[in-house]
Amino acid sequence: NLIDAGLKGRLSKFGETNPNHKLTNRKAVLIKKLACAGIPHLEIAKKFGISKSTVGHIKRGYRWSSTLEELAGRTQPARRSPECG
Repeated sequence: NLIDAGLKGRLSKFGETNPNHKLTNRKAVLIKKLACAGIPHLEIAKKFGISKSTVGHIKRGYRWSSTLEELAGRTQPARRSPECG
């Protein structure tokens, strides 16, 4: 079933490839930078129209981690990105 879904383009899409995405890769990077700079998660969340838990997930590498890893120049993705490293 997975092979068939893949061949027909029915697999889940992540990040900017998901037609319902709220964030771009650039915004995800900016959110992480703002969170690491000490800006309150609620303030960031309101600015980008997302939940404050999503801000925390981006900061810790639970969401958008592949994008953040790629932009950091890492070839081997870590299980989680360092929080503010």
